[in-house]
Amino acid sequence: SNNYHQSCYNDVQKKLIEEKVPDKTIAQYFPTFRKISNTLHKRRVKHLPDIPNNISELEITGQFTMTLKEKEFLRFDNKSNNYRLLLFIDDECLKILSESNEWLMDGTFKSAPEKFLQLYTIHANSNFNKNHTTIPCAYILTNSKDALTYHGVQLF
Repeated sequence: SNNYHQSCYNDVQKKLIEEKVPDKTIAQYFPTFRKISNTLHKRRVKHLPDIPNNISELEITGQFTMTLKEKEFLRFDNKSNNYRLLLFIDDECLKILSESNEWLMDGTFKSAPEKFLQLYTIHANSNFNKNHTTIPCAYILTNSKDALTYHGVQLF
């Protein structure tokens, strides 16, 4: 995110130089990256929900259940405090999974977001544009790693 902000800052600065705005004017009116970065971060955080203290307080609603194209993405949330399961998948990936002869599943502990123990991904083999490829389609988050949780993940 900081690299993105730096890139935007550099792009604007470059455009000003290309438009032959005098260096002294740029220096006088153009804030330093550090100042603008802090402002951007504060504005961004203002629009994000608070991180809950525990998993039972986690509520995912509104835009956080959708893709950037405003399509349904959060498909399942059992809202259990003991073994929370969240399934994220869009319509296009549902279609890919339904047409695939083979699914691959993998779980990782290192990539799971705060408050969750494990992130599972479900990949489908696909012949996208006549090229055989494996596509990540579904993402499942869980806060438990017991047999009941694994069984719940496999039901998807």
